[in-house]
Amino acid sequence: MKSKISIAALLCLALIGILLLVQNNESNNGKVSHLVDKNDEQDSSEASTNAVDEGDKSINLPDSFKDIIYHKESIEKDDRFIGLTQAEQHQLSEWDMRNGSSLEQKDLYINYDKKTIYALAKQGDIYAMQAAASQLIIDLNIPEALDTLRDAAALGSIEALYMLGARYGDAIYSLKKGHETEEQIRDKFNVPVFKDYSLEKSLEILAAAHYMASALRGDAYGAVVHIDAFENYPLQREIAKEDWPAIIKNANAIYTAIDERREKMNADEFDNSYPAPYARLHGLPKENNMSEKFCEILEGDC
Repeated sequence: MKSKISIAALLCLALIGILLLVQNNESNNGKVSHLVDKNDEQDSSEASTNAVDEGDKSINLPDSFKDIIYHKESIEKDDRFIGLTQAEQHQLSEWDMRNGSSLEQKDLYINYDKKTIYALAKQGDIYAMQAAASQLIIDLNIPEALDTLRDAAALGSIEALYMLGARYGDAIYSLKKGHETEEQIRDKFNVPVFKDYSLEKSLEILAAAHYMASALRGDAYGAVVHIDAFENYPLQREIAKEDWPAIIKNANAIYTAIDERREKMNADEFDNSYPAPYARLHGLPKENNMSEKFCEILEGDC
């Protein structure tokens, strides 16, 4: 008799737990911080794993992100990199500054106190927002740090997308080294449990997706560099070929989310172009075509 009662009680508790999980997922709509099951209809600001269906196995998947960037691209001989003029160097520096990647600008905030940084961040200064996010990470306030970086990305910072990707990479390191429990990481990064993805795999997809979202914003070469670093340091991992569709779909969802934030801020549409010297310097097409390439890999499911 006691055994039957115990089993019934356990089943009841399990049902309550499932209901709470569903309720929690619904309450988190609008945040690009976790993966969504492939059959769920979610707000467009959600990142999505969209696990590859059986029919997707015929997709000609790239072996690496470099293959996506340079696949079937030919640069005219007269357009190859032969050096930058002083004017072109200035053009690239201005572009880096707008994207939140200027080292000179970052250095200006090193000597600012927290109060000043937070005050400037509230005014929409993307460099102050990046500095504020770094301080919030030191203070172990990860959720607010992530939200601050998403706001910075919405205001035009490509660097903020790289910083977001790095945070998910750091979470993998903490998980592997036992510095934090799976529950702690899921709570900080808002990553629920999905049957097709372990927490480590979910974090890996999200890290790579943020780097690839930066390519949609115009910094394709920077995305290559950051994904290469992600794979080689500090855990020596390799992104599986079959994960690229999920990563690309998440990158699209992340871009959509920051674009929606930008619209709510009453800012102009993103300018996702890159300067002509950038294209020549890195052997890229004259115009940013990453959105079309992503769509091609997903066979139009974009």
